[in-house]
Amino acid sequence: MVLPSTEDKISIKALRQKKDYWARKLIPEFPNKSWTLSGLSYHIRNNRGHRLSGEEARQRDKSYGEHNRKP
Repeated sequence: MVLPSTEDKISIKALRQKKDYWARKLIPEFPNKSWTLSGLSYHIRNNRGHRLSGEEARQRDKSYGEHNRKP
């Protein structure tokens, strides 16, 4: 299994946060890499790529609360 480099990890994280990409969508974005679906999925899960940071979660909860407030 070929592991993503540091630059690739930054790109993966950015795509995951901005476009909500998962492994199946990331593989075509990096056609010159020899990543497997299972290997990339494993990397994302183990590097907590699917979780929000504390600040991101607070922002999400704040915006959710603003949209659902009763007048």
